[in-house]
Amino acid sequence: MSRRNQDLKHEKTLVFLPGWGFRASIWLHAAKQLTEYPFIVTDLPATDLPPLTHRRALTDIVSRIDQQIPDHSILVAWSMSGIMAASLCRLYPGKYAKLILVASTPRFSAGRDWPGISQDSLSRFQSDAKSDLASTLRRFHRMVGTHGPHPEIKKIMQPHCIRSSDKQILLYYLKMLAMSDARAALHHCSIPVLHLFGSHDPLISRTCADKIRIEYPHHDTAMITGAGHAPFISHTSDFNRHLRLFLKREH
Repeated sequence: MSRRNQDLKHEKTLVFLPGWGFRASIWLHAAKQLTEYPFIVTDLPATDLPPLTHRRALTDIVSRIDQQIPDHSILVAWSMSGIMAASLCRLYPGKYAKLILVASTPRFSAGRDWPGISQDSLSRFQSDAKSDLASTLRRFHRMVGTHGPHPEIKKIMQPHCIRSSDKQILLYYLKMLAMSDARAALHHCSIPVLHLFGSHDPLISRTCADKIRIEYPHHDTAMITGAGHAPFISHTSDFNRHLRLFLKREH
């Protein structure tokens, strides 16, 4: 776990969690501009991972994340880690102050009553990752790095990409992403929640964003125009503006 700005006296710490295929350090680009808040960027567990055949695998992962986080923190979770963050709030009620979900959905796979990534697309992506992870990662990183106002977005993201040599970890979390469903956990979340979307996100469609607005009417939602799947990189000023408004608001 990397720590920054921990010397500030603010009572609440921002805790940033990464998405699939990236290390938590990817958050530093945006977090370092939130100078008034102490923050932590923390990676997902990468060793001694419980078998995904075990029904408590997600709970075990989440409990290990929780041990690294101080009380009264504000969770900021990108993409896949939104599932972990929602589970953290359900398993440890009273510990977390607010939840911010960025380009995330409580269920990534499409279902009869939920828009998302088709089962065929998820299966094909998993198959590609197993057979040629390096090429699959490059394709994924290019897709995530689109829809920015300047060409530097890919250069900013590149140092934080997980390499294909970490194959078992990447395949593990990809499978977890495909099989997890945190919709109930999010319904049980009693703290203020903000959903931030990018209008040109190739993974989280507008239909999915609209569904989340309907399913969770008491949550705040915002759409960052022109942003893709990494709005905190491509549209950092707009992203941090939404964060500050939400963080300062009395709920």
